[in-house]
Amino acid sequence: MDEKVVTNVIIEIMGRPKEYIVEALEKVVTQIGTEEQNRIISKEIHEPREIEGKEFFTTYAEIEIEFKGWEQMFAFIFNHMPAHIEVVSPTNVKFQLSEYNNFVNAVLRKLHEYDNVAKSMIIEKGNLEGEMEELKKELGDLMEEKENKNKIMPEE
Repeated sequence: MDEKVVTNVIIEIMGRPKEYIVEALEKVVTQIGTEEQNRIISKEIHEPREIEGKEFFTTYAEIEIEFKGWEQMFAFIFNHMPAHIEVVSPTNVKFQLSEYNNFVNAVLRKLHEYDNVAKSMIIEKGNLEGEMEELKKELGDLMEEKENKNKIMPEE
């Protein structure tokens, strides 16, 4: 299915300082514009705003993008993780079973990648917590040793 796909996309970024997130978002939009599989039709980058009660800022870009086809649009979604995407055209969609299977398997691959990252982070968190407990114990032992020395040899 080699039909062009036109979408409206929102890319959002959060962080600090305010200037950094604007610069980072501009880089992302520029990079999207250099990708072969798509063409930016229009773009608008909005002014950052502070998130109430936080010390973070958020901003977003609205981008109209034309993709060479569905596969390229799905690749874009996986690679850039937009906050929102709306397909503008074509208005009627018909997929071949092989295209649908390719899409489903791409989703599964990405889910497995995220699952591996999550599991790795859980293991790393456990390792760090174990190391912290060891350090706390060592610190406690050192403090106790110092107290015992002070009891034996009072300061003059």
